[in-house]
Amino acid sequence: RESGPVFHAIRTLRDHVLTACQGSNSISNPMANTMDGKVSELLSQSKHIEVLNRQPMPESYVVLLRTLLLTYLCLVPLVSISALEPVATILFQFIISYALLGVEAAAAEIERPFDNSYNDVPVNSIVLRITWELAEIEDKAYKLGSSKPH
Repeated sequence: RESGPVFHAIRTLRDHVLTACQGSNSISNPMANTMDGKVSELLSQSKHIEVLNRQPMPESYVVLLRTLLLTYLCLVPLVSISALEPVATILFQFIISYALLGVEAAAAEIERPFDNSYNDVPVNSIVLRITWELAEIEDKAYKLGSSKPH
């Protein structure tokens, strides 16, 4: 059984759907089946996302890309020194290095967008908000159902 806030929220959503299907003010069977199908699809897609999120980048690929990047950055001054003045070569090398190393750092940062670091998608906050909203909807539905004369 999956764990984590996303899967907890989906199980809570499924429980709310099942609760809405029972009782005197229940929703219709076709609507309940549609809702249950959508929740099942959401759970299936969440499992696929979790597999992708846990899949690490192959280490040999990362080493190869970083080696090629550093080789390129070391060769740029040798090629540009003949075409540029020494000061311009240093400035050009700094700009190119800063840009390419920045892209590499950004790629490493966004490799796992669902972790808990500063720049990641705040999944826990989103799930908590959805859970609270579901609880409010259930409370309102219960109050409306219990206030109807039988």
